[in-house]
Amino acid sequence: MNFTRRKALHICGSALLIPSTGCLFRNDSSETRLGEVSVLNRGERTYIINVLLIDDNGPVYWDSVNVEPSGEGGSSSGELSSGIPESKSSYTLYAWSGNQNRSEWEEQDLGEIDSACVNVLIIVGNGTDESQGDIDIRVSGDCSGNNE
Repeated sequence: MNFTRRKALHICGSALLIPSTGCLFRNDSSETRLGEVSVLNRGERTYIINVLLIDDNGPVYWDSVNVEPSGEGGSSSGELSSGIPESKSSYTLYAWSGNQNRSEWEEQDLGEIDSACVNVLIIVGNGTDESQGDIDIRVSGDCSGNNE
């Protein structure tokens, strides 16, 4: 095989373009629209869950929801919907139970999610006595049912 300089440049040039092709379709904007915010209680007592949403300019949304105990091996849920901003922004979401210290608040930077719209599920406890009041924030990039 005759390996010319032209052939070498052609191969190297093509090889350099391959890793960058996936970046062309990536959503580089850190701005996200918030779809639904739901709270799931897997604990054995009632909780008041507070949610704070901030953007670069400060707080844009705050609300709380009262979620009943889960009962026998089940779960109880609530949803926050009134007043959630419909515009895209670089949001950070905080969630906490009752009077928790700020150092114990759970935090989720929604700008880290590679999606134009996200749904948030806040889970309280996992059904064990040790986890009563522990909060876990889960985020899904699928807002197909939210008129995205």
